[in-house]
Amino acid sequence: MNNVAIILVEPLFAGNVASIVRIMNNFEFTQLRIVGEMPTDGPFYMAVHSEHILDDIEFFPSLEEAISDRDRVIAFSRRKGKLKKVDMIPSQVADYVHKSIDLNIGLVFGRESWGLTDEEASLCPLRCYIKANPNFPSLNLSQSVTVVLYELYGYEQKSNIRNYKFAKKSDIDDTHSFIMKVLDSIGIDREKDVVDWEHFFHNLFSRANLTTEMATRLKQLFNRIHVKIKGNSKNL
Repeated sequence: MNNVAIILVEPLFAGNVASIVRIMNNFEFTQLRIVGEMPTDGPFYMAVHSEHILDDIEFFPSLEEAISDRDRVIAFSRRKGKLKKVDMIPSQVADYVHKSIDLNIGLVFGRESWGLTDEEASLCPLRCYIKANPNFPSLNLSQSVTVVLYELYGYEQKSNIRNYKFAKKSDIDDTHSFIMKVLDSIGIDREKDVVDWEHFFHNLFSRANLTTEMATRLKQLFNRIHVKIKGNSKNL
């Protein structure tokens, strides 16, 4: 799955990176990105026979830059709750990714110590929760990656799945921007509204895995709303 990039945010231990490299090789994944620097706390012997992936790791100064070319981004977390809503479990991620084979996907894993910051998490429209013992839910970083890649590798696509053309990030951003402009134009005070509409639509589009047709239809719908209220088109 050359369209999938595994993204590690500031990993702390060389052993985890090496183990992830090896499991990526086991399940035929090749793209590994690291936000920050390579850990230097120990050897990388766990990456045996997988040195080609280790040598090709890409490094980025921030998560925002690491995901800039990704059409869909999914963050993985052991935390869930009222403010940390769960969109998927690993098997659903596999289904989602296999239906989006023409899109660039980013799978984001946080630090071993405390995961992702709120700002980093906000960059990832979708969140996946790996179910585990509620009294001890924290998986090792390499174990978390293994669970997810196993689901992706072992996924058997249903024969009745339609071959949709899913919207690229640029299409989604364009649709999102158009809707925000319409809301502003018709007098919705987004700063005072109890709903964060910008985040709402980002999450909605990602969860729905927007197709190009859906993106076009949404723009047409909001343009008609603008015509009804303001009397003129908002220029698609």
